[in-house]
Order: sequence, then structure tokens, then C-alpha cells
Amino acid sequence: MNVRVSFKNFRSSIPLQLHAQSKSEKLAKFLPQNAKLDWSLSVEKKNRIAHCKITSPTQTFISEAIAFEMEEAIDTVVDKLEIQLRKNKEKRIDQMQEPASVDSIPSAA
Repeated sequence: MNVRVSFKNFRSSIPLQLHAQSKSEKLAKFLPQNAKLDWSLSVEKKNRIAHCKITSPTQTFISEAIAFEMEEAIDTVVDKLEIQLRKNKEKRIDQMQEPASVDSIPSAA
């Protein structure tokens, strides 16, 4: 998993970068090895904005959160993405386990 963190309108911070990377590890169990996580951390007036885009070979997931503290915004984004990824994984498992319907089986007549 490739994690990239960029900063906008404020100086880059190694503790914030490490926080985003460590929280991204929580999402690794839902993603393939070649997935890319792009974090964009920015400040607009008094709001701290965390935006994350996950790109895998077949799908893209995006989430954003606004908070008064950057760590809180990052945590919220990770929680939102975890919900999206869990739903997607359950949907894929259900599709794989779904039995073929009688109509889709060709008849011998």
C-alpha cells in the first residue's frame, strides 16, 4: 500500500504525516497491496480539512472531513472510509456466494 500525504496552506508536519500513515494501516485489511492512498491536509480559516482518495486497480473511494483539529479530521475520514470499504467487501462476497438462478442456466431442449 502506497501512502502519500500532502499539505496545503500550512507547513508540513512529520507528526501529522505519521498520524495519517498509521491510521491508513487500519484500512489495509480491506485493500489490495497495490492500492494508493492520497491524503490532502489543508487549513481554511479556522477549519482543518482532511481529504483522502484511495485508488485501486478496479475502484476509487473518496472521503473528506472538516474539524477544529487535524487529528480529529483524519480520524473521521478513516472511519468513513472503513465503512465504505467494509460495505464494498460485503457486497463482493455476497455476489460471489450468490447461487445461479434457474433462469440463467441454459436448458438442454
